[in-house]
Amino acid sequence: MTKIAVLGPKDTFSDVAVQKYLSAHSYLRSQIMYQKTIRLVFEELSAGNCDLGVVPIKNSSMQEKVPMTCDGLEKFSVDIIEELILPVQYSFLSKCERGQIKKIFVHPVAQQQCLSFLREYQYSEIVYTDSNMDSFNKLSEHSCCAAIVPCHILDEDETDYKLCVRNIADDPNNNTRFIVLKKSNEAK
Repeated sequence: MTKIAVLGPKDTFSDVAVQKYLSAHSYLRSQIMYQKTIRLVFEELSAGNCDLGVVPIKNSSMQEKVPMTCDGLEKFSVDIIEELILPVQYSFLSKCERGQIKKIFVHPVAQQQCLSFLREYQYSEIVYTDSNMDSFNKLSEHSCCAAIVPCHILDEDETDYKLCVRNIADDPNNNTRFIVLKKSNEAK
């Protein structure tokens, strides 16, 4: 069984990247180990608690590398064995009408990728979350709010939402590059 450490929780873009890797390597029997931070992915891999790690390294719209991944590549003895490119798009969901939205739950990275769309909601309070899935979960816990969430987590039935706007990222060709890592035989 191949153990794969990945930034969680389930259904994040990192999880989708792992699923893409596994579909390309269908012979692998795997166990996915969701981690709270990118650093923990590197630590689990370095400690030998998993066989592979999958982390984001760069988003096309932000033109910057992911600092925690770059830090991990410098500090831990790991090798990059594969690269994955994943389209990244967001949806805006709310259970109330546009004019009633008081709070918008959003992960800071998602916010930076959807700034043009958010101009329409400049009077709503932005509440930062730990992950895109956290934003989605908070939507059901609060009233008069909205959330920016990955498009891929929406059910086919969108009738639970009074407002659903798909593909709101500033860059319609937005994507994130992920790398698949294994523990290196060489020490740093």
